[in-house]
Amino acid sequence: MNLEDKLPPIGKFKDVVVVPLINPATGERQENGPIWPDWDSQQSARFCRGGSPVDKRPDNPAQIDVYVDGPLIWGGSIHPHFGHFIAEYASRILQSQKCYGDVPFLFGCSNRPLARAGTIDKAPAHFLPTVRWLGLNSEQIRFCTQNMKISTLLVASQAEQLVALRRKRHDLTLSSEYLDLLDQNVLRNNLLSVPNKLVFVSRAKLAPHLDRYAGSVYLDELLKSLGAFVFYPERHTLTEQLAVYAGAENLIFAEGSAIHGLQLLGRGLGAVTILNRRKGTLVAEYNLRPRCKELQYFDIMANVFAMSSLDKLPHMHCNMATFDLDCLFAAFLNSGIDLSKNWDAVKYQIAVKEDMKSWVVASGASLKKRGRDIGEQTELLELLKSSGHKNVHRFAEKFIKENLV
Repeated sequence: MNLEDKLPPIGKFKDVVVVPLINPATGERQENGPIWPDWDSQQSARFCRGGSPVDKRPDNPAQIDVYVDGPLIWGGSIHPHFGHFIAEYASRILQSQKCYGDVPFLFGCSNRPLARAGTIDKAPAHFLPTVRWLGLNSEQIRFCTQNMKISTLLVASQAEQLVALRRKRHDLTLSSEYLDLLDQNVLRNNLLSVPNKLVFVSRAKLAPHLDRYAGSVYLDELLKSLGAFVFYPERHTLTEQLAVYAGAENLIFAEGSAIHGLQLLGRGLGAVTILNRRKGTLVAEYNLRPRCKELQYFDIMANVFAMSSLDKLPHMHCNMATFDLDCLFAAFLNSGIDLSKNWDAVKYQIAVKEDMKSWVVASGASLKKRGRDIGEQTELLELLKSSGHKNVHRFAEKFIKENLV
């Protein structure tokens, strides 16, 4: 990542081999993507996080299946997760479009259905709306499903990268040239912002096993009664999401992938607040600060509950957190909303119990579906008991014994 106002020039490489996700000979997953010349000394062409390359060099294929005589642009891999695709991969597109607008883009596949079919209908749902927002059309898009050798492969650097969530010191900055490209792209799309004084981007309507806060449904209803606009991004098109974000004077996110939608916008955002569900995190901090009038993070969690398998592998993105109410109230008061005056402790506790019970059932089912050995969940049950959730503890203990062990 550059430290200057200008983006690095687009790289131009001759006779580059690009390896697919699925090995054509064995059907197995493999290290994939371009085999850049002088691999160890390359940086901007490779996939980086926190300013350093983290990808591994693919093995040289036994044979080449497809020869491409003519230029292609490397667009990166299509990550199946909305936030990761925007935060790590999509930022190559705008500069490439500006410099080589008519040249097709080649994307790597990150799931088996797309890797096998190579057709756009098998791509993750977020892919096409995102690249269309950035100026691509379907006719420009190619997928790597075979061993390819490309006579000229063009590649822009990642204009934005992910940084470790708690890392406060790094050399990454956001290029003014890239912000200019984003601003121009917003104008090209004729985005009509939706004015709102305060928007809360909620996760309360997501599936019960996904990362959420217990009692979020009650919080949403209270916020609505106090005049806030509560927004559920998964129920809206990408353009609708961006229009709401662009028009908000105060924009509060429950920490989640929706935050990365802001990285499709340029300068001029209002005050942005992120309610962490992981203590001390700074999601997209260096990316968002140049875009926003103000950026703040609040740790609002009391406890975070998680199921684990006997192999101790993490059950990713499937936790349930509870609010530290004093911290929650302080975060919203900072944006001009006093929750404490209208807070109904009884209704809130009922909502917490319902959410936590639903999470126990859904998270257990998710682990079981993945074929993981679940065990008795001793650590989870101890935390439920010690944190005062005795009703949920009894429910979870009974459910786990009868359905999971």
